Amino acid sequence: MYFKRNRLIFVFAWLASTFPDKTVEKVLNAFNAWAYSTASIFSRDDERFIGQGIIAQCQLKGLNPSSEADRKTAANGIVKMAEETVGSISQYMWDIAVLRIGQQASEMNVSMGGQSVGGSNGNADELTNWDGTKKRGIGI
Repeated sequence: MYFKRNRLIFVFAWLASTFPDKTVEKVLNAFNAWAYSTASIFSRDDERFIGQGIIAQCQLKGLNPSSEADRKTAANGIVKMAEETVGSISQYMWDIAVLRIGQQASEMNVSMGGQSVGGSNGNADELTNWDGTKKRGIGI
C-alpha cells in the first residue's frame, strides 16, 4: 500500500510538472496549424488552447495569471516561441495572430480566490443543504 501511494504521488507530481510544458506545446501546434490554414481568425479550439497556454506560461514563468500585465507578458512569450517555430507566413497573418493573442490575454478573467464547497459561502462552519437549511454536526 505504501509503495502504491508513493508511486501515485510521484505520478501526480510528474504530471503537474509537465502539464504546463505540454500545454504550451499544444498552443504552438495549434498556432502553426492555423498559420498554414485558410482561416483568417482563430477557431474556438485554437482560442481555448491559447488561453490555456497563457495560463501555463504564467505558471512556467512564475507570473500571476490574475494580473492582466502578467498575462500579456506570458502571451508575448508565446508569440516569441511561435515566431521561432511558425516559419514564413504573411505579415498580415502574423499581425492578426499577435493582435488576437494580446487581446485574449487582456479579455481573460482569472480568479485566484478560494473556492466554495457545496453552498458553504467559503466558511466551513456554515455549510448548508440544497434547500438552504444549515447542515448539522459540522462546526456547530
